[in-house]
Amino acid sequence: MTNPDYQYEIWIRTTPQRLWQAITTAEFTRQYFHGMAIESDWTPGSPVLFRYPDGRVGVEGSIIESEPHSRLAYTWRFVHEPALAAEEPSRVDWAIEAKEGVCRLRVSHTGFAAGSRVLPMISEGWSPILCSLKTLLETGNALADVPSAPAA
Repeated sequence: MTNPDYQYEIWIRTTPQRLWQAITTAEFTRQYFHGMAIESDWTPGSPVLFRYPDGRVGVEGSIIESEPHSRLAYTWRFVHEPALAAEEPSRVDWAIEAKEGVCRLRVSHTGFAAGSRVLPMISEGWSPILCSLKTLLETGNALADVPSAPAA
């Protein structure tokens, strides 16, 4: 039986410092993460929120691990829809590794129960988000037409 997890790896021409900034500041996430602004102080145990442009919280979690410019982990729970909010929180891990003028970014989203409704959503959602992040960092402009995750 396969483990119901999501993993993605992408190479980005940037520095670990700039990539970290793009992952952890609202100024950047609004541009590539479906308009959502990320909020946290990045201290383990602290909350992390993703807010829609109208101020509603779409995703909430708590910081598990935070090593600036190299690793970030937090729990993830959709709160914008009751059926999704009822699922146990999953976990998102970001790993940044500098290699000869580029960064390898690995994103793992794990901890889904069998039959999770969140897993299919994030499986279609992460790829366009991460491709838009790459484009933003390499060109200065996020992808304009990144599709939203499918409705649950």
